[in-house]
Amino acid sequence: MSYAPPTPPGWYPDGAPGMLRWWDGTAWTASTMAMPSPAPVATPQHYPQVPAGTPTNTPWIWAVVAVPLAGLVLTIVQLVLMQQMMQRMMATFNTMMYDPYASDPTNMNGLFVWTNGLMTITMLLSFGSLLLYGAGVLFAYLDHRDLGRLGYQRRFHWAWSFVNPVYPIGRSVVVRRQAGTGQWPMWAAIAIAVTSVLTAIIWTSAVLSSFYAQFFSTVSQFS
Repeated sequence: MSYAPPTPPGWYPDGAPGMLRWWDGTAWTASTMAMPSPAPVATPQHYPQVPAGTPTNTPWIWAVVAVPLAGLVLTIVQLVLMQQMMQRMMATFNTMMYDPYASDPTNMNGLFVWTNGLMTITMLLSFGSLLLYGAGVLFAYLDHRDLGRLGYQRRFHWAWSFVNPVYPIGRSVVVRRQAGTGQWPMWAAIAIAVTSVLTAIIWTSAVLSSFYAQFFSTVSQFS
């Protein structure tokens, strides 16, 4: 026959729910106690928190946000120049249609010089846009560096600034998870990006529609 070892003294579940009773090793006693609640499980914190009051923005992040805004201004100037060039070409075309003798080399050379001048300005503006692009990458790097100095252990990598507006968005998300705030650069960057795209689409569509309408109107008069 097998031998069952005696139950050691200790607290064991009682018949009442949530209660424990003391077993002295030989018999149940009158001592009871409530069953302790289980200790909460500590969940690992993937984003360490910064001290309250830590700045969430640096001057460089606002420079990153402002770069596309400056690019929008250059885009508008380029669109205006393109509109003027197309209007000038259309006016010259109309003159040639009504007066064939107006197509002498002097007038054509003047048109070519004027058009080449506008194209040169447009190329310079495009070069300026490229410089702004590089400045945005530099500003993102400086912002990434200063966030580290402020105590942010987790930071969105500055190289994402090559894809606008990914850096301000990702950076704001990571900062918010550590500081509880700091999302305004993200919303500003999104608003500027949407405005830039809509401006280019609407303006280009309007200019092309006006050009083709005037062109076909002129051609229909001589058909």
